[in-house]
Amino acid sequence: MFQNLRFYMCFIGVVVLLLAPPCSADSTRSNRIKAAIVYYIAKFVRWPTENDSSLHEFRVCYLKPSSFISEVDKILKNKTVRNKSFRLKLLPSSDSSLQDQLRTSCEILLLHKSEIPSYQTFLQDLKDKPILSICTTSSPQWDECAIQIFEEKNRGRIALDRQWVEQSKLVVSSELLSLSIVHPSPRN
Repeated sequence: MFQNLRFYMCFIGVVVLLLAPPCSADSTRSNRIKAAIVYYIAKFVRWPTENDSSLHEFRVCYLKPSSFISEVDKILKNKTVRNKSFRLKLLPSSDSSLQDQLRTSCEILLLHKSEIPSYQTFLQDLKDKPILSICTTSSPQWDECAIQIFEEKNRGRIALDRQWVEQSKLVVSSELLSLSIVHPSPRN
């Protein structure tokens, strides 16, 4: 009887472990990898406003605080891109002037996959603006963001919508293109 009780206790323990949500360490690791990818993306993209000497910061905007944004902040804190430091900026997501604020305040907009449906129309309106939208997703869904960061086989991956990036007048290096899954741009 004691052995049966021990067996059932072990069985229940295994079931609880199998049904438990993913370990927060895994989530933190995933967010840290995605945050590092954001930094490398910024290094390999050029903006039309980049040579404006009045811009001393590289502005990364977001709409909601999250553990991913916390990791981005840690990664970017003491880093620079082309002699410009990074500054994270929380945008008020309920403000009707969000698009105007974004246009004048951001080079990059970061979105979590859960935010994409709420801002899909807004994102589409950004396509012709020199703002790089980067979304974290579970798998590439074309026409959601210019660049998507996702995990595949335990590795951070990048999906790039080339048409979106070109329409935004951003220039992507060949290094970033070679590391990305690229949605081809239609040619006329």
